[in-house]
Amino acid sequence: MLLSKPHIPEGKVTHVIVDKNAPCEFIENLYKLKIEVIFSAELSLPGGIATHPDMQIAHLGKDTFVCEPSCFEHYSQRLAPLGLNVVKGKTCLASNYPNDIAYNIARVGRYAIHKFSYTDYKIKEILEADDVCIIDVAQGYTKCAIGVVSEKAVITADRGIAKALEKTDIDVLTIEEGNIALWGVDYGFIGGTCGLISPNILIFCGNVERHNDYPNIKKFSKKHDVDILSLCSGGLVDIGSIIPIKQDVICWSDSR
Repeated sequence: MLLSKPHIPEGKVTHVIVDKNAPCEFIENLYKLKIEVIFSAELSLPGGIATHPDMQIAHLGKDTFVCEPSCFEHYSQRLAPLGLNVVKGKTCLASNYPNDIAYNIARVGRYAIHKFSYTDYKIKEILEADDVCIIDVAQGYTKCAIGVVSEKAVITADRGIAKALEKTDIDVLTIEEGNIALWGVDYGFIGGTCGLISPNILIFCGNVERHNDYPNIKKFSKKHDVDILSLCSGGLVDIGSIIPIKQDVICWSDSR
């Protein structure tokens, strides 16, 4: 079954998109959870973000994904057999910021959060047609910067994003920057380390208990009825988000 809302499963996730260079221990533990893995493509981007899925492809809701043109064949071949519709974006990414952010949009419930002067045209077109509420922020790496805990809760270290979301019904935990590895730069982002694999389980690449804000992250997640699960050892690693794309949903009224 498809996810009606990006990043927010209603049942147990069966398929995810992850970085092709994610740690082996992390991938092995996904398979142990009976989650099928769709690996990312590789783009001509700097260092660690070249294989980050949240730089390449955006889930806009239900069956619709928009991806960077050069990786259209990669994702179309892998997602179309799952019943997903992959749309080729208009923007070819370049290696310099902000010309690399066109697909790094965060969807949280009824909101879309991004630096919209650089959002891909096809994404904006689809969001407008779906009457999604737009929140324009200064941070271009928006999905990287936002860890989605639920439809009404996120974690971020970006103060600008946190301030923008104060005007909405989304609860925000603001954490300190750092404590997250990303090859080639000083540190990565919390959104790039995690993703929901059920309505009440948020998984992390790395051991979230090693983050300085772990007690706050645990308390905040519990507040929203979400358990956190670390799928590999070592510190947190930004792998460009864990993107859930299909799920099993039990209809209790039909199973009695």
